[in-house]
Amino acid sequence: MSSFSLDSTDSPVTALLSDRVRSLSMQGFEEVKGSVAAKTMRAELAKLINMLPDGDRREMFRTEMDNFYMLFTRYLADRAKGHKIDWNKIKSPNPEQIVPYAKLPACPNTDEARLLSKLAVLKLNGGLGTTMGCVGPKSAIEVTVPPISMNSFNTDDETKRIVQKHIGHQLSILTFNQSRFPRISKDSLLPCPNHPDEDAALGNYYPPGHGDLFESLENSGLLDQLIAQGKEWIFVSNVDNLGATVDTRILKHLEESGATYVMEVTNKTKQDIKGGHQEGLPEGEMNLDVIVNVKTAKSGEKVIQLETAVGAAIRFFDNAHGINVPRSRFLPVKSTSDLFLVTSDLYSLDHGQLVMNPDRLFGTIPIVKLGDHFKKVNDYQARFKGRPRIIDLDHLTVSGSVRFGSDRRDHIDIPSGSRLEDKVVTGNLRCVLVLFLCMIRPSDDVWTREAPER
Repeated sequence: MSSFSLDSTDSPVTALLSDRVRSLSMQGFEEVKGSVAAKTMRAELAKLINMLPDGDRREMFRTEMDNFYMLFTRYLADRAKGHKIDWNKIKSPNPEQIVPYAKLPACPNTDEARLLSKLAVLKLNGGLGTTMGCVGPKSAIEVTVPPISMNSFNTDDETKRIVQKHIGHQLSILTFNQSRFPRISKDSLLPCPNHPDEDAALGNYYPPGHGDLFESLENSGLLDQLIAQGKEWIFVSNVDNLGATVDTRILKHLEESGATYVMEVTNKTKQDIKGGHQEGLPEGEMNLDVIVNVKTAKSGEKVIQLETAVGAAIRFFDNAHGINVPRSRFLPVKSTSDLFLVTSDLYSLDHGQLVMNPDRLFGTIPIVKLGDHFKKVNDYQARFKGRPRIIDLDHLTVSGSVRFGSDRRDHIDIPSGSRLEDKVVTGNLRCVLVLFLCMIRPSDDVWTREAPER
């Protein structure tokens, strides 16, 4: 999660875009631009642009291809230099670069309305949630926290249909699209698309990561609109992070510290597989902006997506630093295991914010690992018929075809209210209970069940 300033005169966003252009010369941009790969790419992009008739659509596509070309040449420059990280030079950020959330003063009630009137909230809504089997945006899963989103071409139509539900509810949800970049063949380094308006189902275009936020915000005209409305800060977070709500303590800190960029960070746990981290590098040591994401196309061909991350912009802003926030502000839903947690009785909704159930004796989050039969959201919803009650859960692993509260026959029923604690349960099993600490593994020959006396 990040917050940054939107000054109307010397906007850090505008400065960032200028710095990106200047950084190209620092990386030998002119030298790379003359390479065979760069010249070939420029020619192929020109062919795509010329397929569109003159007009706004063509100019928008040209802008996207120009931005992609700049990213591509930076990729070539980094690849030519062959940079590798010297881990001996990596160090943790200095203490003054990470402010503990607990040390932030509370925001006076008299300041809240004034500060909130200067804030815009933006949700990154470009991902499809393919890990969970979603065919649309993950924000379409029913959650009562409404999104204000930057969409991608993958999610825009579905998101607009969802936004229609809020018309007449005195709720204004602004949406705009991030850029659409062409995938590159890993072998030839040529663009995969054959036409600018190619069917998205072919998968030859992609949204280039949330680092594209700055350029898309400016190109859409929304940046000027926000500044005209008197907005001075923008709060950015992923749409699937249900803990990322507006915090007036952080907003007050932004004003008092004079920071133009603040990044929220939290301590990692064993469940944190994805996601970046902050680290210290000697100034000017290397440019980490370009993320090379290798994918396998539907045809089986290896392709490259060049992406950027919004967090990498932190070095372009004055007095930028991190805030070490409580884990409660980081509740991402990246998988159905995460969905299991946030839809259980472990959390409740308090004024639009998910808060942990005070009846839980310890503040850690349970480790939940649901098997492949639960991987897709439709399968997950079919296998859980009620809200899980897991207030005392520590660790749950479920593998195999297990259904909780289903109507299928030929299953062993464990009566409602039974309590399984640290038990291994095997067999052709249907669990009707909703409170358990167990590992469940179906097998063909044996099952066990034990419930304590009440």
